[in-house]
Parts: sequence; C-alpha cells; structure tokens
Amino acid sequence: MSRSGLAVNAPRDAPKLLSLLNSTLSSSHELVRSLSIVSQPSTSLLKPIKRNLTTVAAGISALQDEQIILEQEGKRSKVSLEEVRRKEDELIEVKGAWDRLCEVLNKHETTAELLTDVKENHPNLFEAIQTKAATIETISPYRDDPAHKQSNPYAIEEEEDGRSNAELLQSQQQQMASQDNQLDHLSASIGRQHHLSLQMNEELETHATLLDEMDRDVENTGARLGRASRRLDQFTNSLKEHGSTWTIFVLIIILVMLIAIFK
Repeated sequence: MSRSGLAVNAPRDAPKLLSLLNSTLSSSHELVRSLSIVSQPSTSLLKPIKRNLTTVAAGISALQDEQIILEQEGKRSKVSLEEVRRKEDELIEVKGAWDRLCEVLNKHETTAELLTDVKENHPNLFEAIQTKAATIETISPYRDDPAHKQSNPYAIEEEEDGRSNAELLQSQQQQMASQDNQLDHLSASIGRQHHLSLQMNEELETHATLLDEMDRDVENTGARLGRASRRLDQFTNSLKEHGSTWTIFVLIIILVMLIAIFK
C-alpha cells in the first residue's frame, strides 16, 4: 500500500494521534512485559499495535506534509505566524510520543519487527531515532557517570522512562491492594450474612416445633370438647326420655316432707 493510501484513513489532527499513541504505548509496555515472562507473544496485543503503528505513521507523515505547506503559506503571509508555530509545536509533541513508542518496541526483537513495514513506508520517521542512537554511542561509554547524564539528555529520558514504568507498577500494585481490601470487606459481609442466615434458620426451626406442639394441643382440646359434647347430648336425651318419671319422684318426696311437717 502506498504512503498516500495509508494517509487517507489516518487521523490528521494532533490530539487524535496523541490519544492513539498513548493507548498504543500502554499496550506496547504490556506486550514487552509479557514477553519477558513468556516467549509466545499475545496475538490480541500484536494485531492492534501493528494496525495502530501503520495508522499513526501515516498520520504523522500527513502532518509533516501539511506543516511544510503551512510554512510556505506563512512565508507568503497567507497564514499567521502563531498558527504555524502552534502546528509545529503539536507536530513536535506527536513526534516525541512516536519516538518513545519506538524506543519501547525496540527493547525486544519480537516487538521491534512490528516496525519493519513502517520503516519501509515512512523511513523519515526513524531518522531522529537513528540520530539519537548514534549520539548516545558517541558521547560517552559510561552510562553511570553523572557528567554523562548531564551531557546526554537521552540518558535522562531513559531514566524517566524507567521511573514511569516503576510508577506504573506502583500504581498497579496500589490498585491490586485496594481491590484486595474491597474483597476482604465483601468476604466479611458475606460471612455476616451467612451467620445471620444460620440464626434465622435456627429460629424458624424453633418456631416450627412450637407450631407443631400447638397443633397437637389444639387437636387434643378438640377431641376433649367432642367427648364433652357427646356426654351432654346423652344427658339431654336421657332427660327427654325419663323426664316425667323423675318429676313424679321429686313431687312424691316433696309431698312426704310436707305431710311430715304438718302432721
């Protein structure tokens, strides 16, 4: 695919390119760290990184071409000088992010191969990186020399990159510790809920036993009431059948008592 064909679908504004560069840089850090643990690279990381590299390289090339045209128009006073400088600052910022991304990818031979196609289509994007590498090799052989660090800004950038990796690792560790604390709280809450459910189960079993006993008492009381009702019915029926006999017997007793009293 030609350079112009690549640039058609590439973002031409610096903020979008910076956003894509930052996300690709994060994925590249993760890929390089994973390759230090396992030899087989993750396909889910390789493909997006390779696609983003092609898109970003095409976008930076398009920005460079636009910057050249903008500078020419600025010389003819068709564009303000402030606009030319603003676009130039944006381009410098994007190219700085691109250089950092290439440095991360060049740390491992597997990730460095991702830059092969981009180097063929956009060799001008790697001139600054090659110049930088040559400068690092010729300035001083001692990397731990303080004078070397002062005279070599790229060594400082490498240290800052190392610190950024350490800060990223520390941030991830803090996030993991926070997640562990949240999981501990969740585990404690689940334990309390389990304890409460056991207590509720015991209370329900106790209430079920009391209800069973009450049911048996109600059945016994019903049975006794039934027997009393049957006896009352029997007594009532007996009165109906022998009521006149008992009345005569009671009257005779009363008559005898009256005769005895008035005799």
